[in-house]
Formats: sequence, C-alpha cells, structure tokens
Amino acid sequence: MPITAGTTLPRVDLMASVQAAPSLQNFIAEIILPPIEVSAQSGRFGVIPAEARLRRHNTRRLPSGSYPRSTWTLTDDNFATREYGHEEALDERQARIYANYADFERERALRIAEVIRLDYEVEVAAMLQNTTTWPLSGNTGYDVSTAWSAIGADVIGDVLYGQQLGRQAGSLLLDEMVISWKTWTDISKNTALRAALNVNVDRVTLLPLGMLAPLLNLKQIHVGTAMYNSADDGQTPTFADIWSSSYASLIRRAQTSSIEEPCVGRTFHWGADGAGTPANPTIEEYVEDPVRGSVLRGRAEAQAKKLLTAGQVLLKID
Repeated sequence: MPITAGTTLPRVDLMASVQAAPSLQNFIAEIILPPIEVSAQSGRFGVIPAEARLRRHNTRRLPSGSYPRSTWTLTDDNFATREYGHEEALDERQARIYANYADFERERALRIAEVIRLDYEVEVAAMLQNTTTWPLSGNTGYDVSTAWSAIGADVIGDVLYGQQLGRQAGSLLLDEMVISWKTWTDISKNTALRAALNVNVDRVTLLPLGMLAPLLNLKQIHVGTAMYNSADDGQTPTFADIWSSSYASLIRRAQTSSIEEPCVGRTFHWGADGAGTPANPTIEEYVEDPVRGSVLRGRAEAQAKKLLTAGQVLLKID
C-alpha cells in the first residue's frame, strides 16, 4: 500500500487480519489478566482490602430515621503503562518477488504480533509464578506432598486445599487454574482422575478440560502451551515453556470491567495515542528510504498489574 514519506498510516486491514488469524501459539496472558481501559498513562486508584470488604456492618435503620453509613478505607495503589513495539521492513524488491503482496504484508504483521504477544506472555508468567509475591507457605502457596507427575498424586485434594487457603486469605473462591502443557499431560495420566472420569487407562490421551475442571471444583482450566527460545542470538537454541510445569496457579479472574472487582490482576490498557493491547497490537506503516520500501510497526500500551495477593494461591507441584 503506497504511502507518502513522513506519514504514518494505521493499517486497519492488517490489524483485522492479525485478529482473525489463529495465533501460532496459545497465548493466555490477557485471558488471565483481562484488559481494563484507563484514561491516562499513569494514575492512582484504591483497592478494597479483604478485611474491609468482609467486615460486618450495622444495616438496621436508626431510630432517627436515617440509615447507617460506612467509610471505606482503601489501599492506595497505582498503575503506569509502558509501550511495547516491534517493526519489520517491507523491502520493495522482496515484495515484487513475493507471489502475493497481500500475503507478504500479512505474514510480517503476524510475525510482529507474535513477537509482542510472546514478550508479554513471558512477563505475565514471571509475575504470577513468583514465590516472592506468593510464598509457598501461609495462605499464599503450598508445596504438594506428591508431585503431580506421579500417577498417584492427590490432585483433587491439593486443589481443594489450595482453594481453602484462598478462602482463608480473603474469602475468594479461586475457581480457575493455570497450568502448563506438561502439567496437563501429567495429570491426564493420573489414576484417580481417569477413574473418576471413566477414561480408559490403557489409552494415552489428554483429559478433556471441560470434564476435568468440574471434577476439580473449578470453573475453567487455562493451559499455557506457549514456548520461547531463551538463548541469545547466535547461541544454541534453548526452547522452554513460558509457563513452568513446577507450578499450578489457582486464581480469581476478573469477570467485569470494574476496577474494584476482587481479582488476581488486570492488563491496564491506555489507548489514547492509538496503541492496542499486547494481544491485539495496533499495526502501522511508514516510509523509510534507507530500506527502499516501508516499515510495518506494531504498538501496544499496557501494564500487567497484580491487584490482590489473595486473588491467587500458588501450588508447587513438581
């Protein structure tokens, strides 16, 4: 698409293609931390702590005819989004060689989106699978007695115990779980789970998540299947799971657009300058003479933000 030098053109067509095309990997960061729109790049907000939210209040109408009122003491918090971005050159010579120019542009836009999505996925996984924020003791975490890779592990008991910790921490039902691909394959071999679901133990198959979730007293199970190369450029590739198989996260995920909803966290998104979210970045094009062509750029403006420590219990399962 020809554009004038010095002009940056939003490529709405490529953004639509990126959103419609299946991602090469199953990224779950913005499913676990749903986006919430903010009107400024940074700001402050209040969080209602569990001790305030659960305090019993007098609700009987007073003899004066008025009604009791509460003064909420909020925990002060703040956010500050940052910009994510990546570019790829659209070389004119390559474009002419390419059989279909539309495919040439679309493939590069998809690559840009994958780069941004992968970076954000790594960031969110590192934030949630963090034993400093969620120690494996008290009400924040738990080191299971038998690794979930063992066919005799008490997966049901471990999940129920983790949910009890969540209730003790803030009366939240942690009704969703985040696990890695390896963990899914491990618990799919579990003797008790296969027997409870009446699965043929002689067949090697993955237990359906839609059947497994209610058995574990969960509404939904999210499997992080994405991988990344942790080696530097020029080094021998080292492919690793983004979501560690050493942990399982029991979480309370946001269901509404309210910042006051108790949950593990959010993706704060500031789109005032047209930037998208990491899962759906804005795609732009501008001319750059040195490459004898134009450049595609993907942009996102967001922050992965933890809101409530009580919104997650981290299980050490290996």
